Amino acid sequence: MKKILSLVLTAALALSLFSGCRFERRNVGDSSASDKSSFSSSSASSSHSSGEKESSKESSSTLPVTEKDDLATNGCVSPRAPENYGTLAAFEVQSERVSENSTRALKATFNNIDAPVYEGAQIWTWAEFDLEGYFHSPADLREKTFQMDVYTQNCGVASSVILVDSEGRRSQEMAFSNVRPPHTFSVYGEILTGEWRRITLNLKELYGSAAVRDVSSILIMFSNVDCYYDNDSVFYLDNVTFKDAADFPDPTANVKVYNPEGYYSKNESLKI
Repeated sequence: MKKILSLVLTAALALSLFSGCRFERRNVGDSSASDKSSFSSSSASSSHSSGEKESSKESSSTLPVTEKDDLATNGCVSPRAPENYGTLAAFEVQSERVSENSTRALKATFNNIDAPVYEGAQIWTWAEFDLEGYFHSPADLREKTFQMDVYTQNCGVASSVILVDSEGRRSQEMAFSNVRPPHTFSVYGEILTGEWRRITLNLKELYGSAAVRDVSSILIMFSNVDCYYDNDSVFYLDNVTFKDAADFPDPTANVKVYNPEGYYSKNESLKI
């Protein structure tokens, strides 16, 4: 009986991926209401007390992303293959391979089968995150960063991000490494256990304030460039959520000083 119930639940979750976001927009009475106000394109950024900030920072680092707020598994993601350049085999929510502090993750499989491919073998596809469907309005991301845990198999090392506004206009495509992202003011990468990588995109730094005030959806691209073209390409996404831009790591904070204090004498000339 438990096995049958589990199969029914899994099927329902898979179907929800293609029927829009499963969760209603969060109300003012929600515990996450302070987050919602900063996403609304018509509202100003809300202020928080230092105690609230410390509590939020602590919870985000120690607690898993709730399924309601994980855009990888809450029904707000869908496949979008570029026209005439590839085909997407499947998007599914599964529990066999997940990131830390998680029970479910998105698995996406794409390949060359019956596809008019680019340059003989190269194909790519996007995971599209429906922000307007999730918040019931376009999102203002000036004070937010976009964070996701990524695991890839037979995928190219380069990914990219595109923003789509409420009029359907696309932003410039910005590339980043999905294997070892550099520590910059716009992209920050961390290596997790089990070959998972946590990538945080500071979209305001990537695009500027004007481009991130009205975001309807976010596209993240994966490809099979420099891979085994006869095999499936697979990527997993987990813990896809938004964080406060104020908490984005300073990439210069851990830069090693070439000449630390006291290493060279100030009273002697440097000799090579």
